[in-house]
Amino acid sequence: MSQTRYIAMYKYTSDVDELTHLYINGKPYEESATEMPKEGTNEIWNVINLTQDNHPVHIHLGLFTVLDQTKLVNGEEFKGCMSKTNDEIKCQITKYARGKKIEVAAHEKGWKNVYNMKPVSKLESMLSYVERMIIRGYPDPMHAVSR
Repeated sequence: MSQTRYIAMYKYTSDVDELTHLYINGKPYEESATEMPKEGTNEIWNVINLTQDNHPVHIHLGLFTVLDQTKLVNGEEFKGCMSKTNDEIKCQITKYARGKKIEVAAHEKGWKNVYNMKPVSKLESMLSYVERMIIRGYPDPMHAVSR
């Protein structure tokens, strides 16, 4: 593996507890991508869902296979640390990612680009990144080089 990455999803609310934004690694969802893997690499991605909702994880121009999904223990405590530091290592993710293992359903095993992640959990996956995915022999129509 060329690298291990951590990606954390949060929901931030207003002063009156209205949902305002989904943040990924402390940045609004609408901002540019935060992770830029190199073409042809395989990486371990640890996605941490700090929301109370199921959330689909979707990766563009890459495929991943789920290795493990674990409920977080003391999730609010971990979220508090992440809200201050936005650093999974400093917040000791291994201390919190030791709850119940969530079995990956048979139909969810194998390579994919979308996976429905459970709330307050950590998803470990292996990502295989390709710059130009080939779909039925044609370059990805969303890729700038193919236009």
